[in-house]
Amino acid sequence: MAREEKKVDYALSDTENEKKRLREQSRIIIETTRRVFALAGIEPGMRVLELGTGAGDVTILLSEMVGPTGEVVSLEKNPAIQESARKRVEAEGRGNVEFVCCDIASAEPGGVFDALAGRAVLMDIPSPEKVLAKLLKSVRSGGVVAFQEVDFTVRPEVIPPMPLMQKAWDLLYAAMEKSGTEMQMGFKLLPVFKRAGLPEPMMHMDAFIGGQASGGIDWFVSTIRSLVPMMEKLGIATAAEVDVDTLKDRLIGEYFAAGVRDGLGMSNTWISAWTRKG
Repeated sequence: MAREEKKVDYALSDTENEKKRLREQSRIIIETTRRVFALAGIEPGMRVLELGTGAGDVTILLSEMVGPTGEVVSLEKNPAIQESARKRVEAEGRGNVEFVCCDIASAEPGGVFDALAGRAVLMDIPSPEKVLAKLLKSVRSGGVVAFQEVDFTVRPEVIPPMPLMQKAWDLLYAAMEKSGTEMQMGFKLLPVFKRAGLPEPMMHMDAFIGGQASGGIDWFVSTIRSLVPMMEKLGIATAAEVDVDTLKDRLIGEYFAAGVRDGLGMSNTWISAWTRKG
């Protein structure tokens, strides 16, 4: 019996805050992404097909890694956010990036690629194995396939436990899950790769851990802010109930009220998978 294709309603609002959130997120995770892509075999001179331009952080990273003799073709369905990324790339004087605005699921990229890569994109694509199988036709034999995805299987932790932080995480989970986001995309990379016709990948898990000064709280509050419209749409919470404008101060205040000055938080996990096309 064929599996029913899940409908995904992208949970995070398309706003200036979302672009800021993506940059904050990338600041936290970018070096892990670089390490994964290097382990996968992305190197100078390669032609790379990137799925999901987003704010352009991974695009810029790939542009650096392949160098002036390589090329990055970046696919993104949201024209506004891709245009923002294009301006960042142009401001840095990078001439080895081509942007294509299209539905990734129906994309037909031209030419042959040495690598297929992306970060936090498959979790929002229905039937990602079908998309990969189709795009792999444009990847040469022996080409690199590398993806890094958010995974919510392991619940984030805060030490010591704080009720407000836990409530905010519960709201985040509810908005993402009810919108159709694949909450276990990281762990599901292995079966997705194999169903797409790829060899079993190497995999790795990472998580961000830090205190108040790490900047993680700014990323977290920005994420909640981007999710508020979806929370209201799905009846999870109202903007007044979330009160995101005071959330950061309330979270910090919760620590101080408990007499804690060195609280530690762990983010959701990031799971990476890489292999080569047979």
